[in-house]
Amino acid sequence: MANFPSPIFCLPPPSSPPWSGEAAEAEDIVDGKKLCAQNSLLISLPDDLLLKILSNLLAQDIYYRASRVCRRFWSSCNGLILEYNFPVPSSGVLVVNPVTGGAFRLPPLPENEKFMQCCMGYAEASKAYKVALSYCDAAGRGARWAVLTVGVDSWWRNLATNQYSMEAAVRRPLVTEGFIYFFFQNTVLTLNLETEVMMEMRAPEHPKRMKQYLSTGKSLTLAIQVEEYVFQVWEMVCGDCYYYYYWRKWECQIALGTEI
Repeated sequence: MANFPSPIFCLPPPSSPPWSGEAAEAEDIVDGKKLCAQNSLLISLPDDLLLKILSNLLAQDIYYRASRVCRRFWSSCNGLILEYNFPVPSSGVLVVNPVTGGAFRLPPLPENEKFMQCCMGYAEASKAYKVALSYCDAAGRGARWAVLTVGVDSWWRNLATNQYSMEAAVRRPLVTEGFIYFFFQNTVLTLNLETEVMMEMRAPEHPKRMKQYLSTGKSLTLAIQVEEYVFQVWEMVCGDCYYYYYWRKWECQIALGTEI
């Protein structure tokens, strides 16, 4: 079983706490009464209700599934939540500490670009929280990525990457310890948060089979359906000094309804 920070809300912040600067106003963080003009649905829960929900969830549930608590929670890392103003994320992205109520507003997103996804991770060696975002440039040249260090950078730094289709920017990324993963077709793009270098790797072949990428916390896994209730599991493993990656197949297959 994967090890989780325990409890995640009591983890020490980085050397430069992301909320040590000027905190955002409460009304900028939550507007429980605001309705979506398109579908008249409640897009955010009130602060007191959100805090009650968070306090009753298991640490691992918050660690991996913060976006299921509230639509404006984009991702979470070590108890911090990456939050945006739904349905217009370009209007502001916040890093929020739900225990202290502190919030740090990130720099404005790139102008004239179509913002797609945003994700936060932790670089252990440098003790820094970093946020990566994917977007499609106005010229229609495909997916682009930018990154910043929370509490340090005052602007987004574009990453030097190859040309990829817009699908790579649209699909929701996954996070493991020190890495953020983006996906398109049968390819995985791995962003090393320490070096800020993105590497490309093909996934195991799975013709016409259902597949699902999952994060175990420490590594990325790929579950491929081989029978109706049986899945073959592959784990992405980092090579020496993170210069290369390879897929390692689990010796056993997992059947739904059984315990590992």
